[in-house]
Amino acid sequence: MALAPDMFSGKIARTVAEAERLASQFNEEQDVPPVILPAVEDLRKHPAVTGNRLGAVGFSLGAYWALWLAQQKPEWIRAVTVFYGTNGGGGDFQQSKAAFLGHFAETDPYETVEVIQALEKNLRGAHRPTNFYTYPGTCHWFFEKDRPDAYNAPAAQLAWDRTLAFLHDQLEGGSG
Repeated sequence: MALAPDMFSGKIARTVAEAERLASQFNEEQDVPPVILPAVEDLRKHPAVTGNRLGAVGFSLGAYWALWLAQQKPEWIRAVTVFYGTNGGGGDFQQSKAAFLGHFAETDPYETVEVIQALEKNLRGAHRPTNFYTYPGTCHWFFEKDRPDAYNAPAAQLAWDRTLAFLHDQLEGGSG
């Protein structure tokens, strides 16, 4: 079962410039939580969802919100996968109960090696299980087929296989 909240009310960015314009038009801290939190609550109540464990998968800006959700709702979120997004390496994960998986590009103008390492150190410092991968020869958006300038099919497939295995391991069975 998966859910993808629409943080931009149906507006779709087709270019980086359009995405930056959309993101600049709203106050994330004010506008996004009222979309994400009720959506997650609806997902939790869906009859196809069994157990108490939820996972969050986020790409770039979505990774920021997946990390945020693990901090805000530790009782719900037990697995977080981020694709090329770090929240600047910050955050307080001491209360989090999630395990973390990260997929990062070798060359990324938005996420430096230092920031990726800072997030990994932060998560490990909070005693959270953490596995981060960097994919050689890739750049930001390597997972996205609609970005032919960046898409890397072998890296995307490996990242997806790792994501599915991680989510299965972290979320299968149990209610704790």
